[in-house]
Amino acid sequence: MTPRPRSPARVLAVVVGAPVTAFAIGAVLVERLPIAMAVRFPVGAHAMLWSWVALVLALPLCSSGARAWAWCGAGITVAALLGLGAAT
Repeated sequence: MTPRPRSPARVLAVVVGAPVTAFAIGAVLVERLPIAMAVRFPVGAHAMLWSWVALVLALPLCSSGARAWAWCGAGITVAALLGLGAAT
């Protein structure tokens, strides 16, 4: 089995895109969950941590850098749409 060539765009997606996407997911959960702030913050922080871990493990498996960036963009888009939703 031949090793997959390293794509600079895929590496940048892991190094730059994964933390930004994870922060967007955690921030929207802290902002929008309809529970007390004492519970919202830990839930958002844990969601940010585990979504970052999932992205760091999954993005290098993408077939191209464009696909890795598309996953980051999809996560940020979903977080933005949830953040722009109706006030709770």
